[in-house]
Amino acid sequence: MKSKAAFILLFAISIFYTQEKQDRKCKDFLQKEKLEFEKFKSTQSKSKYTALRNKIFSDVKKNKEVLTDNIHLCVVSNTFVNDYYPSGSENDCRYSSTLYLDKISYLDSLFWTRETFTYVEKNFRKNIFPVINHNGSVLITKENFHVFFSDGDYSFIKNFSTAYFPEKKENVFYLPNRNAKLTSGFTSILVIFKDYEFINKVEVTINNIKGLKPNVRKKTYKYIGNQWKLIETTKQN
Repeated sequence: MKSKAAFILLFAISIFYTQEKQDRKCKDFLQKEKLEFEKFKSTQSKSKYTALRNKIFSDVKKNKEVLTDNIHLCVVSNTFVNDYYPSGSENDCRYSSTLYLDKISYLDSLFWTRETFTYVEKNFRKNIFPVINHNGSVLITKENFHVFFSDGDYSFIKNFSTAYFPEKKENVFYLPNRNAKLTSGFTSILVIFKDYEFINKVEVTINNIKGLKPNVRKKTYKYIGNQWKLIETTKQN
């Protein structure tokens, strides 16, 4: 019995020290990621995103791609933390990484500023709704605001007007325009930065949802010669 008890004790001690070593390893790993994220933020230029905004919405307006009175702007393009899920990943520090999501979220916040909302509302004279790209367009309410936002990047949204949606039984934030009507149809605009960091490429999806017939247009922009250029457009009707 003593030998069995001793074995169990040694086994427990071994597990404890192994876990402690793993915790120290992951703490160092996550600290390095934090430093990498801070370095990433320091290299971003706000003017580059302003130029991207102007190019995207200038093209949208020129091509008359907004077919409804209500525009949904996806201020959060991605809510998926990471895709590292191999066998045994719970013991791998990369399993706890949020670096990819942190970078994408930061780029979202640089692009979707209060100035961008004002720019879109004035140029299109439509009702503008900030939404979350999470299994579709999730409208932002007082109840879910703090679920998605915690660092103050989008605090300006709380100063928007609200509209009551009977089907949702709650008020949602939006930037109204007196020339536009609140209807069920809307145009969603999603800007995806997943390829931006390494190849200076951004994808844009414009989806007009009006009735049962979808109208989707996808575009790819690339930063070439210090300016944003449209390099590809595809349509889905």
